[in-house]
Amino acid sequence: MNCKSKTCFLVFLGIVFVFSFPKIVFAQVVINEFSSNSNPEWVEIYNQTGETVDLSGWKIIDASDTTLSLDGCISSLGFRSFEKNSWLNNSGDTIYLKDNQDNILDQIAYGPDGIIGIPLDGKSAGRDPDGVSNWVIFDSPTKKDDVCVLPSPTSSPTPLPTSTPTLEPVTKAIYKINKAEDGNGNPLSSVKIYIDNNYTHHEDDEILTFCTGCYCDNDKNVPCGLGEHIIKLEREGYSDWSESKNFSAGNDFEVNP
Repeated sequence: MNCKSKTCFLVFLGIVFVFSFPKIVFAQVVINEFSSNSNPEWVEIYNQTGETVDLSGWKIIDASDTTLSLDGCISSLGFRSFEKNSWLNNSGDTIYLKDNQDNILDQIAYGPDGIIGIPLDGKSAGRDPDGVSNWVIFDSPTKKDDVCVLPSPTSSPTPLPTSTPTLEPVTKAIYKINKAEDGNGNPLSSVKIYIDNNYTHHEDDEILTFCTGCYCDNDKNVPCGLGEHIIKLEREGYSDWSESKNFSAGNDFEVNP
């Protein structure tokens, strides 16, 4: 076999190795203690993280794929214990902890080929202290099962309905007087505005508003209510200009005297 063939063969073996074994991820929640000769048998897990972990879809299995499904949650630095009758092999077994993506988070083999011996009836095997890699046999099990409640999801505030703005009814009339001009289009000066023969102290190029309670002068001496009015412009050196208008709400007039 030449060197190139050897390289290809090694690559092939590497691929087979990667895909032939289950995925193992760094354990943040670990198998912490177990009892394989009790009734029921149980496994305790420990959460080393700073957050509550949802256990939905998680499971504990043994070497023969007997499965114990987990539920609920485990609090930060908390413990949960799960029980099942007659599922762990008394003469030795391997216990796996898997998450909801089927990743192996942790495993412990016990018995003649394991890293810890077989805990006999009334005893357990566990990490000492909690969470470390050192396994011992406990003459008195320290099984713990903390209460855990998943935090309620924060609900988004219900948006308030957008109110449709109420259109205010039109209650006034507009009368726009443009700048008065002579026959050549030149603006006239000193053009005075009268309403019903009352001087408004305004000149042309003015907008007057007619409504209930309105006035056409700043001193409120010249009423400009709705209804009929005579508008007159007094033009120095020219004859007066006037017209009669009946004002209703919503009217919008524009004149060129």
